[in-house]
Amino acid sequence: MTYRNIFVTGPRQPRIFFAGTDAQHRITGVTIKGFFLNGKDVTKGLAVTRNDYADEPVLKASVERSPSHGN
Repeated sequence: MTYRNIFVTGPRQPRIFFAGTDAQHRITGVTIKGFFLNGKDVTKGLAVTRNDYADEPVLKASVERSPSHGN
């Protein structure tokens, strides 16, 4: 699963938490590509938390530029 070009406007990054249910129902293969906070790509510095049943997601900066959101 890949999440691309997520745009957030606010004072801080929202909490990102991945949680699998158990060993048979793990969260795996997640990529986040392009997470923008107030127009700035902050993907590489994201604070991502997870439980014991979720693998660490792959974080990739976006190659696209942030569009103007009228800020």
